[in-house]
Order: sequence, then C-alpha cells, then structure tokens
Amino acid sequence: MRSSIHYTHLISVIIPVYNMCEYLERCVNSVIGQTYCNLEIILVDDGSTDGSEKICDNYLNIDSRIYVIHKKNGGLVSARKEGLMRARGKYIGFVDADDFIEEKFYEHLLDALICTQADIVQMGFIVERDDKNECFKCPKGTFNVAANREDYICNGLILMKYNNIRIFYNVWTKLYEAELIKKAYAAVPEKQQYGEDLISTCNCLFECNILSTIPYEEYHYQLRDNSMSHIHPVDEIVQICHLYECLCDIFKQTNIYHRTKNAFDKFFIFKLIRNIEKIGQIHIPGYYFKSISLIKNKNIVIYGMGTVGRDYYLQLSKYSDIVISAIADGNPEKRSCEYRNIVNKESLSKYQFDLIIIAVLDSQIADSIFNQLVESGIPKEKIYWENPGIIFF
Repeated sequence: MRSSIHYTHLISVIIPVYNMCEYLERCVNSVIGQTYCNLEIILVDDGSTDGSEKICDNYLNIDSRIYVIHKKNGGLVSARKEGLMRARGKYIGFVDADDFIEEKFYEHLLDALICTQADIVQMGFIVERDDKNECFKCPKGTFNVAANREDYICNGLILMKYNNIRIFYNVWTKLYEAELIKKAYAAVPEKQQYGEDLISTCNCLFECNILSTIPYEEYHYQLRDNSMSHIHPVDEIVQICHLYECLCDIFKQTNIYHRTKNAFDKFFIFKLIRNIEKIGQIHIPGYYFKSISLIKNKNIVIYGMGTVGRDYYLQLSKYSDIVISAIADGNPEKRSCEYRNIVNKESLSKYQFDLIIIAVLDSQIADSIFNQLVESGIPKEKIYWENPGIIFF
C-alpha cells in the first residue's frame, strides 16, 4: 500500500553498517518497504569484515534508490558524517543497521514536518529486548524552540521535566531539515563514540525554530548484549566525564552556557550515581513522597512499582506510624521487588487501606491509573497522586 500523501521531497536515509550481517537485511528491507517511496538509501559500510559489506553491494542490484559507500573503519560518527556528505535529500533520517522501522515511519514523519512547518519532527520508539519490549512514547505537539532555547534544552531535553514534550537524545526517531542536521552533526567530534546523539541534538536545538512530535512508536531499537548500552559501569563513568567536558566546551561557545550549566551538572550527577549503583550493587533513591502529613497514622497502598514506587517504599517503610498494607502494579508479573509480593488491582479488595498512593512520574499515566482504579470499584477519595519530589534534580 503506497502513501496517500503527495509530497515529492527526497528523503535521504543514512544507515551506518559495521559487522551487522545478522540484522542488516531486516533493517534495509524495512526501509525499502516504506509507503513513502521518494527515498535515497545510503548504506555506509564502515570497514565491515563479517560479510555485511557484501550484503550492502548485493542491494545495489535490488533497489535503484540504494547507494553504498565503503570506507575504512572509523566509528559511528565518521560513518554518519560520510553519509551526510553524500546525502542529496531535502530531509534526512537515520536508521541503525541492527534496528528496523515500520512501513509508515517516514510517511508519518514527513507529513507532520510539512504540516507543522517544523525543522525537526520526532516520534516514539520501541526497545526490543530478549525478555520483553519497552515502549517510549511522546505526545503530539508543535513547539517554538526559538522562543526559549534554554528551556527546551534544559527541561525538554536534558532533565525531561515536562509531560507535554519529550525530546529524545537519539537521532534515529527523527526527520530533519537537511542543512540543520548537516551543520549540527559536523560539530560532533569523531572520537566521541558515547553520547554523540546528545551532542548533535543539542547542536540542532541551538539552530532549530520549530520542533514537532507525533504520537507514534514505529522505530524498533534492538538492544544487544555487546552494544554500547552494556559497557562496564566503570568505563561508562569515564565516558560520561568525557562527554560532560565535550558538551561544556560546545556550550561555552553559546550565550546560554551559564544558564544551562546547572541542568547539565544535575544530569551528569544523576548518570554518575546510576553507574555507582551498578558498581556497588546498591540503590540510591532519586524520588520521594512529599506529603508525609497526609498519610500519618494511615494504612496505605503504593500503586506502581517502577523507580518511583520502589523509592516511595524505601522511604515510607521507615515510618512507624505509616502502615503499607500492600504494593501493587498494573503488570505485577513484569515487576520484581525484593521487599514484598506485588499484587494486581483486582486483589486490592482483600486489603484494608485508607489511601492508595499512585507512584508514577507522569501525570497522564497517573490519570489513566486513577480511572482504572475507579472503574474497579475503588472510591475516588481513596486515590491520591502528586508530583514526586526529585532528589537529584
């Protein structure tokens, strides 16, 4: 089924390839099969030795929209830069060679970009894991970044404080106006193989006027055991420090450095603490429940056993005048807790409680849980949510 939109703009899709023979065909086929057809597909072979280079060449006989670049191994940044130099499209997107996209990915991105006159458009994504998948959503919106770059960089990107806008660090969930991303990515140091996407996204926000987000999740990110996501925490701490230095050097060249440094300091402290946790096999709470006086001398249920819920439990279990009757979650089978058994909402009728504390960060998710609990027969006055207190930020 071909696209119902009638744009003729060329989109250049850059796919860096290094020893990805296991995944490469799935990736390229997903791009070839896009409903939006006016694509230039650039495969950048970064010195592969596992047969990926031959797979790239084979595609030259399969689809005339495909171009192949063979280069000496130089890393992801240099491969993307090589693709950007070759790209002729009015708009540019990226797909990593071990990932894949759904068939309307570029149709949806381009339609939103044109309709909102944006410089960048972004959608959500799905992380593919061996045991389960995880979906990262972003709400629909159009944002005038030029009106307050500092706010969008600090609170929309770095600290992700807002519920109505989530700017992801990655480049692969986005479609860019070509000159914007070419300039932004040219400023990424080739030696920077950790956090390169964050650097380029910051560079884009320095120049971007309008950013649009759409409520689709059509990019599938393959999480592999040997990916950068699994580097040793000590090595990651070193790379985090290098990334911090690199970003400080870049931001010092702007007029918002001093106003954004506090946000960057908080962000990097948070990253360092998370890696210290891995090394020491400990948990350092990042959130806390603020309204202690509200639940003094009461029986409560903590609903939601993600990061916020676990932190609430560690905090509230220390109070002798607060009784935690149960901990619950909408998907208890997908959660684990070393402290107590996790129950579902259907089991809450077995417990005595004065108040259910919804332990999530996002107000929209909290609203959804609230409605589910009310539908299950729990009185509204027995359900409570507030923005969690944030320790690190």
